[in-house]
Amino acid sequence: MPFFSLRLATGLALAASLVTRSAAAIEPDPVPSLDLRGYRPSTDPAGSLFLEPVSTPAHGDWNLAVYGSYAYKPITLRDPATNEHAFDVLSHQLTGDLVANIGALGRLSFGADLPFALYQRGDAPDFDSVATLGPTNIPQQALGDLAFTGKLVLVAPTGGDLGGFALGLHERFTVPTGDRGSFLGEGAVTSTTRLLAEYRLLVLGFHLAAGVKLRAETENFACAHIPVSDLPYGCRQRVGHELPFSFGLSFRPQALGIDEAGRFTVYVETNGHVPIYPMNPTQNRTLTAFEAGLGARAQLGDFSILAGVSRGFFGGLGTGPLRAMLGIGWAPRVRDVDQDGVPDEADQCRELPEDKDGFEDHDGCPDGDNDDDGVPDNEDKCPTVKEDEDGKDDDDGCPEPG
Repeated sequence: MPFFSLRLATGLALAASLVTRSAAAIEPDPVPSLDLRGYRPSTDPAGSLFLEPVSTPAHGDWNLAVYGSYAYKPITLRDPATNEHAFDVLSHQLTGDLVANIGALGRLSFGADLPFALYQRGDAPDFDSVATLGPTNIPQQALGDLAFTGKLVLVAPTGGDLGGFALGLHERFTVPTGDRGSFLGEGAVTSTTRLLAEYRLLVLGFHLAAGVKLRAETENFACAHIPVSDLPYGCRQRVGHELPFSFGLSFRPQALGIDEAGRFTVYVETNGHVPIYPMNPTQNRTLTAFEAGLGARAQLGDFSILAGVSRGFFGGLGTGPLRAMLGIGWAPRVRDVDQDGVPDEADQCRELPEDKDGFEDHDGCPDGDNDDDGVPDNEDKCPTVKEDEDGKDDDDGCPEPG
């Protein structure tokens, strides 16, 4: 009898344990394991606010950079009936990124990005927020998910030194090293693959990126009030796979005579994503993110500075009404983009190689008509003497005696 009682007690304890574990398995997380930062800087030394250049550094060329980003009210709760603001999950978020990158074989590059939170704060939890979010304890400082990046140039610029169309492939793979309660950690691996396309005409560039982001786990956001029996389909904010997209213009003020050395590049860009699974854009607009930004990069020798601001629209998770970005990069190398022997610091035409014909070769700009007589040097029989344009053999570039 005692043996039977012991077996019965053991069986009941095991059954209770299994029930408890099963219930815990379907309970929603108090804070979803999501990286809801809308800003992920490029590891490329020529990257802009949201976009990657198709080109890669030369083989063996490496760079380091540190980026900072401040976001105002990036994550909020709204009344589902009126859409009015109800609670700031995060009202201020100051984050940073340490990035590194190296070029390989002229068409490849590999990088790493370690994000971290320097300071973040939201409204103090109240009854309604806890009922919606669950218990929260968002840390002020935290590490994010470590990301590894890779880029492949599929089509090099068709116009050579003059620019033209180019196509590339970019991959960003994250591993769950981040704090799961900080909104910087996914708690699982993610993969974001994008196709990069651009068309450049010397000082003007058009840039486009689009692809797919896959999450190993789907997370429910702000669904703690949903009964467990109604999960997961009762939750209106299930975060899973997405389609990220970006579009931008780049412009060099050098074309307007503002920056003769060609150190500055100005960017006007948009960035966002739409959900594709387990929810689609028509089911909840808060899962759709979109923001527009303005920024500039200054190249100062081996160092570069990137600064910009952006504004979010549609009230999407992670895109608040204001974001400010600042980055400092270091890429130690001999800088000669057009490889004409004139360092970029002194080269007034960084993307056009000097023609090395003995005429003003120090400025780095090709001179197609040294004597400025309207006859191109490759057709001018007297390239250093101006044609007299007297109506006689004016197309040979040589003045006629008498």
